[in-house]
Amino acid sequence: MEMSKITREKLLKNYTGNIQRQMELVDLLRKEKVDEKLERDNIREGYKFSHPIASQEKTDAAVFRMNYERKLAKEQKNQDEAMGNLKFKPDCSQTLQNQISY
Repeated sequence: MEMSKITREKLLKNYTGNIQRQMELVDLLRKEKVDEKLERDNIREGYKFSHPIASQEKTDAAVFRMNYERKLAKEQKNQDEAMGNLKFKPDCSQTLQNQISY
């Protein structure tokens, strides 16, 4: 069965080629990298202000740890929102109150 011209145009309307999708992904990753660097620099400034005599290695380790904890908390919050009110408890109403007929 041959597709009509209108159907083909509808299907190809939002089509992006492999190269275009790859470029969008690369741009997104570059933006994330720049944003993360700015965040690390802010954390580093705060740490140096509160610990002025800390060595470079100690500062780097603390910045790495704080950045990791920040990303982990953000990811945990996203997972909690995605899961909603799930409690992972089975629904025992049918087994406890009613006899199950086999």
